[in-house]
Amino acid sequence: MKEQQIIDFLNSKNYDIRKTQNARWID
Repeated sequence: MKEQQIIDFLNSKNYDIRKTQNARWID
């Protein structure tokens, strides 16, 4: 994996986690 791909992967994982937490708070 290239460094940029790793960064994008981590960012997308963090984004998913944030989305899940926000959904939980809204509910």
